[in-house]
Amino acid sequence: ETSSSSSSSSSAGAALTVRSAALLDDVQEHITVIAHCAERCYLLDRLALTFREAYDRLKIIVTCECSEGEDCPEPVAKEHSEIPFLTVVSVPYDFGLSRGKSLLAKMASTEFALVLDDDFTHSFHSCLECMLWRMRSRHHSLWKPFDVVGFPVLEDERLFGAFRGKLRVT
Repeated sequence: ETSSSSSSSSSAGAALTVRSAALLDDVQEHITVIAHCAERCYLLDRLALTFREAYDRLKIIVTCECSEGEDCPEPVAKEHSEIPFLTVVSVPYDFGLSRGKSLLAKMASTEFALVLDDDFTHSFHSCLECMLWRMRSRHHSLWKPFDVVGFPVLEDERLFGAFRGKLRVT
């Protein structure tokens, strides 16, 4: 990223910012991260904060099931008080994983939704740009457009990330 200041008679002190990137699209405008959580809602902040290290405005929508004794009859969405672009949806106890992820997918307003487990953390191996590039690649999607795609995840907590290896279209 390059920044320089310029001044002219019509706009004194205006700053000119030039950004160069490998992708023409900003992944933060095209991907929403979604995750459902039942009993470990404390993990959702960790998930979001690890993404914030690399993506300052990536949309993240998560569900958090209310405890068994709480009065929580229907889903209620609220913006997180401390983490920007994080929406937490409180859902009734025993809402269910499939139902929770379906609700989140419907709430996502971007072209792609990245569906994660609640214990996922973004790492240096995670590459949303790589995922977006592959999803849009004519090589992979021209003959049969994608509907649902899975990416391999290494089950090592130290190297946990969303994308590794090659995408196989089957």
